[in-house]
Amino acid sequence: MEYIISIFKQMIMILLCFFYGCSVSINNGKNLSKNNKTEFFTTKGEVIISHIKENEWIFDYKLDKKIKMIMLGPQTKKYHETSWRLPSAFEIMTDSKTNYSYLKRKDTKSFDKVSISVSTYADIILYAPQPFIVYEQGVGVNTGPIGYATKVGFLNLMNNFSPTYFFKTMLNENIIVPGNPNYSNSSTQTQRKNLVAYFGDKEAMYEGDYVVSIIDKKFPRQLEKAYKPFVDKCVTLYNKKLGIRFDQKLNIFLSHTLWDKEGYGFGGGAQEFQILAKSFGDNSEIGKIEIKKMQLFFAHEMAHLWQTDLGNDNFRWFHEGGAELMSYYVMEELGLISEKDILKMLSGNLKQSIEGLSEVSLEFCHINDYPKLNYTAGLLVTHASIIATNANDNINDIFKLEEILSTFGKNDRINKPFDVFSQALVTLGAKKESVETIQSFIKTKHKNPILAYEELFRITGVKYIKKNENIKITGL
Repeated sequence: MEYIISIFKQMIMILLCFFYGCSVSINNGKNLSKNNKTEFFTTKGEVIISHIKENEWIFDYKLDKKIKMIMLGPQTKKYHETSWRLPSAFEIMTDSKTNYSYLKRKDTKSFDKVSISVSTYADIILYAPQPFIVYEQGVGVNTGPIGYATKVGFLNLMNNFSPTYFFKTMLNENIIVPGNPNYSNSSTQTQRKNLVAYFGDKEAMYEGDYVVSIIDKKFPRQLEKAYKPFVDKCVTLYNKKLGIRFDQKLNIFLSHTLWDKEGYGFGGGAQEFQILAKSFGDNSEIGKIEIKKMQLFFAHEMAHLWQTDLGNDNFRWFHEGGAELMSYYVMEELGLISEKDILKMLSGNLKQSIEGLSEVSLEFCHINDYPKLNYTAGLLVTHASIIATNANDNINDIFKLEEILSTFGKNDRINKPFDVFSQALVTLGAKKESVETIQSFIKTKHKNPILAYEELFRITGVKYIKKNENIKITGL
């Protein structure tokens, strides 16, 4: 009887494979193990990244199975149109429902090989991973946007994407791949995903107590002097608040570019144990304001590395708003900003969010052309959520909320984020009315965002004043 059941299960698996577009072996009547099932839903093979000229690359995909498409991450139309030279049979399409881009054949046939010529891209890409970090004497290549997942077979079933990455340098070129021993002047490889491989001058590397940095020679010395001790202090504080997350030093890739705007700006993103940072400036004098802006940026990006995974795109508001709130409190604890500064930044973000909230809900702002709401309104909702947990004279903060969220199972956190978030707030002391009001605020496109904020703050207990249709946060 057990043998018949086993054969029946394998027939179902083979039928699935027919639609799936790949094959499996019956393996002498034995059931597929957990590891085999993982392999079944994983695309492997090789991705070879070859540096052929100063600003020219070849990305070669040689995969272990036929696939329909490769998911490249959030839409980055300008980057792909100006830097990727696709074979005539291929195209990049964007899913309008998710705003994610996919590499596919125009005739929709499956493929397992493709070679793409790519030019280095120096510009900042907003609200998406940076594909390149460009230095005066080097460049970092991010393997993340080369492929995050694949779709396979007739049913377009989603696969994990876990190839081995090979990096081929130009003659006598140095390379560093995070997790590998220091520098190499020859080709190297890794099976770790979402890494930045740096091709260039090894003198750009600076190693602190907790952070290894690749710093552009053009990065202003006044900023660099403040940057080096700050990032180590920041890591130390996050470790203290949320525990040690990494078995190696944090890696930061920091480039600098002159721009035609006034002052200085910072952008980039965090992934795995790395931060990809791009600074921009006009060579004007650097003072406390510019240094504080830089520190807030790195405190925010570091927060992402310690955050608990929660939901998917529908919880970007918490990922960004929570990271922003954590960065404020880290800066305050390090003595770099005051409570007055935090109140001013909260009020400023509220003002910036008003227009967008009248057009889209916070939950889906990322696919409706208002991604900045994740940072502005997301910050205010996260702040209100923390205040709501202090209803019974509890003393909680964003770090305590992160700690509670981490106790829930990953499957629930990813697939039932609102349930998990609500339960976490209740666990910390929030009342049912507050939790319901918070969820309503997130899911609603508000005809009058000012009134919506007033209701949110009144029920959750946020301290504020209103004057001439302007709301000002007055207490933490």
